[in-house]
Amino acid sequence: MKNSLFGTLVLALVVSAGCEDVTETDGGTDTGVSDTGVSDTGVSDSGGGDAATDTGTPTCDLSAGEERRIGGTTAGGRFSPGSDQIAIVTFEGFSATGLEVLDLCGDSVSEIATGDSPRPYIAWSSDAATLYYSNADGVSMVPAAGGTPAAVVADARSMDLSPDGTTIVYADGGDLFTWDIAGGAATDLTQRGTFPRYNAEGTLIAFADGGMLRVLTVSDGTIADITSLDSAAFQPLDWFSNGDLAIVSSTGIERVDMSGTVTNIATVSAAQDIDISPDDSTLAYRINGMLPTILLGL
Repeated sequence: MKNSLFGTLVLALVVSAGCEDVTETDGGTDTGVSDTGVSDTGVSDSGGGDAATDTGTPTCDLSAGEERRIGGTTAGGRFSPGSDQIAIVTFEGFSATGLEVLDLCGDSVSEIATGDSPRPYIAWSSDAATLYYSNADGVSMVPAAGGTPAAVVADARSMDLSPDGTTIVYADGGDLFTWDIAGGAATDLTQRGTFPRYNAEGTLIAFADGGMLRVLTVSDGTIADITSLDSAAFQPLDWFSNGDLAIVSSTGIERVDMSGTVTNIATVSAAQDIDISPDDSTLAYRINGMLPTILLGL
């Protein structure tokens, strides 16, 4: 996995507690982030109570268990298909103002879709040319190199893009839908749920449904219950390439296989916005509060 330290980079991002833009209802709640008074003036943060540090030495590879912080206060980190970039939501004061793409093996930071108000739900096209993201109006798309956003689907909150780029799965009012991008039509999956995520093959969709982690088979719509979810935790999730899932509990981030066996990845409290790099080498997450994104080598 590639990553970098941005010793001179300041991402002055502040996330408001209880902000409507990052709240899911009816099947999983992300209450946003609380302002704990922790400030971050660069890529190193001494607050937050965890061991992530920035030594000031650029590196492109994290060893297992090694942690690295990037940016200031961040939201919605999502690795690119090549695992060498990460897209995050940017903030000014209490307002989300756009997206940035950070090159994890270099020094570059690209501002994307400035002036928009994204929620922390982001997806990359398979060729890394396009970013899809939720905002106050629904889901929009924008070139990953920057440009003018274009609306794709209205009234969507948490969302993901299928690996083949043809379909968006999203939550609206606690119900799950898919959107055919070419045809411009929605399909009601007749299933309550939030935080949907496709697996790498696009054959399965994992989602949170109240206190349960469930997986929907795309081909026939069958649903399997995997494990119960911690009601005290935020419920974003992601897939490993072998079909295991990463979920959040009240005490950490867990790995779950399809039999429901749970293994701890990281012991942290109030984790949010988790994402596994496509090469399975790195976990990205943030802590609820004014803290940067943490990269953890797996």
